Amino acid sequence: MNFFERLKQWLDRLFGRDLWLVEHCEDPPEVPRPRRVYLVGDPGLQWAAAFLCPCGCGELVKLSLMRDDDPSWIAWGEPGAKASLHPSIWRVRGCRSHFFIKEGKVVWAKEARPDRRLPAN
Repeated sequence: MNFFERLKQWLDRLFGRDLWLVEHCEDPPEVPRPRRVYLVGDPGLQWAAAFLCPCGCGELVKLSLMRDDDPSWIAWGEPGAKASLHPSIWRVRGCRSHFFIKEGKVVWAKEARPDRRLPAN
């Protein structure tokens, strides 16, 4: 990551522009917006979460919110509110990012921060 990208990230954090917000939808969007966690399904029954990987690789991350699936995640937040997902998201293909989304912020796992990610196989 170059100096200008780090500066932009720092300014975004400083002014609160880097928050990840919830959007509800019936289907994942064809062109997802950055820093949006889309909770997909009917009101009151979301079955999936979708968002762009926060490392910047551009991949769409899709997670099951169905309790009977393995693995599955829990997501919460009203539309426009700060997003949270539990447990952590660890991409086993591609960029191999490992992170949490808590209260609208991406928290990188220590062993797989973007600047110290494991090499892709």
